[in-house]
Amino acid sequence: MSTSETCITIYKYENYRSLKYGMFGYRPKLLPL
Repeated sequence: MSTSETCITIYKYENYRSLKYGMFGYRPKLLPL
């Protein structure tokens, strides 16, 4: 997998978390969700 594809995958995953968990979804590393 190329670097750009990895970035896109991470972006989609973070965006999905944001939609699922709301405003706290984009910082899963800082919050114990």
